[in-house]
Amino acid sequence: MPARIAPSCVILSLLVLSGCHGTSRPRCVTFDTQPVGAIAPGGGFTENSIQVTTGPSGVAAVRPAVGAFGGAGTPFGSGNILRLNNVTVDFDFTAVSPNNVTVRFADQGGRDTLSVNGAAPVSGSIPAMPPQTWPGGVQSKVAVTGTVPGGRQGAITFTGPVKKISIFGQELWLDDICASRGKVVSHPRESK
Repeated sequence: MPARIAPSCVILSLLVLSGCHGTSRPRCVTFDTQPVGAIAPGGGFTENSIQVTTGPSGVAAVRPAVGAFGGAGTPFGSGNILRLNNVTVDFDFTAVSPNNVTVRFADQGGRDTLSVNGAAPVSGSIPAMPPQTWPGGVQSKVAVTGTVPGGRQGAITFTGPVKKISIFGQELWLDDICASRGKVVSHPRESK
């Protein structure tokens, strides 16, 4: 007599094979779905299951990448980018549960702070921040990849169980905040 397979085993097998246990497909905040203009203090939005909120003061504004630095070209970002002017922006990854997050930045000076998973913020210039270990064993590393008028650009990579990242900036631009459960993705257009 043939062995019978329990229906629950079939369903579990299908879930595992379909990748429901976690996927390496990156979820990214590109700001391209947001209208150009200021985000109200304390306001926010959700893009690809990542919640984005701004602090109660300062200015966070979505801008087109073209001409953002005074020229006709795009020395940083693509589509829309987020400009921080004395404001904190929080990225909540709870719905995504990533083990890798990458944040592209352009820093034109001023004071920046960075906090992961509710830890006390680290202050300084993001391009000069040394590797850090955050709560939960999250590791962060900054890589400077080039310049923009008046500053530098690059990416911050976080490896480990990231739940929330808070970034404060004075003259700071952000784009392509990508989270995944697999390989590190530095730019959403590279993963397609």
